[in-house]
Amino acid sequence: MSARALILLTAAWLGMSAWPTAAGGEVRSSLQLLHKLASQGDADAQYGLGTWYARNHVSDVELDMARDWLIRAARQQHVHAMFRLGVMLASLDSIRNEDQAIEWVSAAAEMGLVEAVGEMGMFHFEGFGHLERDCGLAAELLEQAYDSGDERAESNLVWVLSTCPDEEYRNGSRALRMAFELVYRKGEKTANSMDNLAAAYAEAGDFLSAEVAQREAMEMAESDEVRAVFEAHLESYVRREAWRD
Repeated sequence: MSARALILLTAAWLGMSAWPTAAGGEVRSSLQLLHKLASQGDADAQYGLGTWYARNHVSDVELDMARDWLIRAARQQHVHAMFRLGVMLASLDSIRNEDQAIEWVSAAAEMGLVEAVGEMGMFHFEGFGHLERDCGLAAELLEQAYDSGDERAESNLVWVLSTCPDEEYRNGSRALRMAFELVYRKGEKTANSMDNLAAAYAEAGDFLSAEVAQREAMEMAESDEVRAVFEAHLESYVRREAWRD
């Protein structure tokens, strides 16, 4: 096995491991290997370390380590490190930096990473950071990612087509077809997908079905914060109003 293959295999295994575990000695050994290779400048090892610390952090110390190793890999044009770093900087309050998040995700998108193209679509939809909200550009980027097989982009496109404040870019019938496909034919029935389905039903004018789907989304919600957001959506449908993001 080549050194690079060993790095990637070790990084993938670490990504599924917690610290410490019954196999804690193996985890430490693998981490030491990655640390050695990462310190020598190997971008894959740096990405592996950053990924592990990001997934298994218990304090801001590990999160800072994750960010620092991902930065090192990203500066070597490691496209997956760019993307993961950008998402972290966009979503985690303790290290949040919106300008840098946009910079790294945009760079990954320019290198052709479809997940990054889709993420830039949502950045534009939300008006994230210094970006102006642009439903048209958001839909265009999400379509590109969706056409390239990014399943998350498919779900996000449903949301844009259902909830964009600009009527020009809404399409309830298409959103409903896509949402139904995801939930009932592809079997991706999650709190988020049911929330999207409810929004699509509402945009298509079927508020009773929207209520049913939204209540199911609320039952599947994993936190009170998410449940509160879903409840606001439900209240809108009860009033016979489609949701506008």
